[in-house]
Amino acid sequence: MLSLEQIQSFLSVYETGSYSAGGRKIGKDRTTVRERVVAMEEQIGEPLFTIEGKKAKPTELATSLYQRALNINKQAQDFNQAAFSANRHQLTELVIHHHALTSIEMLADIDRAISQLYPYLKISWCQRHRDESFIDLEKGHAHLAIMPSLGNVQPKGEVGIINLGAEEFSVYVGKESALAKQKKVQLNDLTGELQLVSESAKQAHLAFINVASQQHMVSNNALLLALLRSRGWTALSRVNAQKYVEQGDIVELKIEELTHRYMASMVLFLALAFENNHVVKDIVNVIKDAGLKHLK
Repeated sequence: MLSLEQIQSFLSVYETGSYSAGGRKIGKDRTTVRERVVAMEEQIGEPLFTIEGKKAKPTELATSLYQRALNINKQAQDFNQAAFSANRHQLTELVIHHHALTSIEMLADIDRAISQLYPYLKISWCQRHRDESFIDLEKGHAHLAIMPSLGNVQPKGEVGIINLGAEEFSVYVGKESALAKQKKVQLNDLTGELQLVSESAKQAHLAFINVASQQHMVSNNALLLALLRSRGWTALSRVNAQKYVEQGDIVELKIEELTHRYMASMVLFLALAFENNHVVKDIVNVIKDAGLKHLK
């Protein structure tokens, strides 16, 4: 039976065109790669390469076997990844990314539940944009990310998706705003007022009532709320805005034309390298339960 090492050596020579380059590709010396390919040829009973100068030219047989060898190697890599990730029983740190728009109360509930299950597990909560999270998830630098959905766009194969629910958004102004004193507010009333747009919402491609002719983008949420006290309006997560409404800093507007509030779907992105780890599995369930409690 052909070994995986022989198949990997065959692939490296086929893809690079020489034994030397093939060896460099897989971190083996030229002699080892050549010996594996020769042993493979002896077992098959036919040559896989012909040597022309310093080049190894694949035969018709080699070309016909290439795709199958590629599939076998990919399956072996997937198997190794799943096996080793399942064996990482002792996670010492869990890295969770979250978007700026994610409900703070939901994240706090998740943190409390994790601390009860795994009191000695270090949790790193990292606020990131979606693209940054994908890079870290794909590289194994993060385990989970709670983000707005991608719509029809799908992440790469190294990242899984779990739907959590929808975050509810509404329109807010400062308590001294003229709009706050109106009994009835229409969409047309917003067009002539300054709109403060959260950078996080813009980068997530969330189209929240994009009607104002003058818009300022603000990257810091604390600054956005401070600016809102003196002028303009904005769209905020109702959960995150609630405490500021209760403090009397901002006022939620009821827009006559809007029979339903704006909704943004929230999802959990999972690094598939860790999907079989029992700790990560438990925490995925914690986050799903939190989504049922806090999201629509």
